[in-house]
Amino acid sequence: MHRKKNKFNLTVIMSWFILVLMIGSMVAVVSMMGGSSNDSLIKMNGFKIYKKFQDGYPYYELNEGENTHIFYYAPDSLVVDLPTDITQLLKNSAGIIVLVDPTQDETTLNFINMLAGDLAQFLLKINKQMGLGISEASESYNQTPVVSCNNATAAFPFISFEMGDERSINIVDENPNCIKMVATQTSDLLQYRDVIQYELLGVIGEE
Repeated sequence: MHRKKNKFNLTVIMSWFILVLMIGSMVAVVSMMGGSSNDSLIKMNGFKIYKKFQDGYPYYELNEGENTHIFYYAPDSLVVDLPTDITQLLKNSAGIIVLVDPTQDETTLNFINMLAGDLAQFLLKINKQMGLGISEASESYNQTPVVSCNNATAAFPFISFEMGDERSINIVDENPNCIKMVATQTSDLLQYRDVIQYELLGVIGEE
């Protein structure tokens, strides 16, 4: 039922983010690597997270087998958390589609693009896929499919990142597979990025 409503070009979404979106994010992550001798250790749920510094700025590193995960915030310093139903939706999914509103201001879009690139790299490491869709046609995203929350499925839930007057994380009314994350400032977007990754790894939240 409703298969037609949920049918859209995932192949185009995947190829677009692989070729374009990851590039800017990879530069940001590589620039943070290296650290200093002032590393400190945080232990949580069996994981070891190292606080490191690059040019005086802290970041957090978690090594899992051959994979290294980089975070902006320590897990115990986050002021946002994911509701249990959203965590389970993301854990049980085959991947995540980031839904972008291209009418947002340039600063916000730059942060969302960076965030999406970070998520793309992270999800590949944990054997999930990621794609990108836009809520309305835009020359800036001219090779990206126009989709809506109606296209979200349990296999590929959507996450929409937006700016607003109050920070919130909710499932939208029209589709239980579409998540809206509203930030009051760009640092909230970085916290959303980190909490998603920490939750999917099992560093925080319930197993």
